[in-house]
Amino acid sequence: MKITQARSAPLVAMVGATGVQGGSVIKALSESEKPYRIRGFTRDLTKATAEALKKQGVEMIAVNFIPENKGEVYKAFAGADYTFLVTNYWEHAKKGQCRSNTVLDINSNKKNAAGANAFDGKALVTEYGRASGVPVVDVQAGFYATNLLWSRLLLAKQPAVADDCKYP
Repeated sequence: MKITQARSAPLVAMVGATGVQGGSVIKALSESEKPYRIRGFTRDLTKATAEALKKQGVEMIAVNFIPENKGEVYKAFAGADYTFLVTNYWEHAKKGQCRSNTVLDINSNKKNAAGANAFDGKALVTEYGRASGVPVVDVQAGFYATNLLWSRLLLAKQPAVADDCKYP
């Protein structure tokens, strides 16, 4: 099935559309027997991945998910029947783009995942979503197959044994 622009098809709003996880969800939806309209969000419409998604029929919108941009964020989601949310909050924290209280709130919640920060943050989002009254489906994979590729690439760049290591 191709991605469609038909108004009768459900609209899926995709946060993380240009990333690995969002991209794989778009691929799965495009291969579904059911037609979907897909609206992808990116900070940069000139990215090669954003351009490729446009060519596939994805409506791409440039939007920055920051508190000062609340009105534009609401407009971006207008009319969506479904939403896929994923974000690399570590990336934004490293660049200093996160508000410190957000990072502290996410990292201080240790009750849900025994201190695994990535899962603690996801647990907070799930808790918030469920409390909102909006129907929420939460998928938390313990490990993504694509992690194997990245792990191998990182390991390939590292020496097998440190230069100063000696075997007894």
